[in-house]
Amino acid sequence: MLALQEQTAQDSADREARRHGQAMIEQLAALQLALLSGTSADIIETLSTMVRGEPHGVHPALAQALRSIRLRARIALELVSRGR
Repeated sequence: MLALQEQTAQDSADREARRHGQAMIEQLAALQLALLSGTSADIIETLSTMVRGEPHGVHPALAQALRSIRLRARIALELVSRGR
């Protein structure tokens, strides 16, 4: 029973981590569009918050993917801040 509860918790953590990773990817795409139109302030703040609060995946491949997404978001935010 404990093993089943642990697996369920891991599955839940992985689902949440996948949702968070997908949301960060969507914010990165929105940032690109916003930079072209000059309206990126809200998206920058949202993405900054998401990078700081990212949940971690339990599955090693998922955790690595999330680290890569977080790194890409940090790079984008740094480039935007330098361009201001």
